[in-house]
Amino acid sequence: SFVQKERYKEVLKWFLLVQKDGGDS
Repeated sequence: SFVQKERYKEVLKWFLLVQKDGGDS
């Protein structure tokens, strides 16, 4: 569904941010 796709993009964006932040430590 459309809502699920939008939520997936939000989760993916958050996941990438966490990965980038955690990469240094």
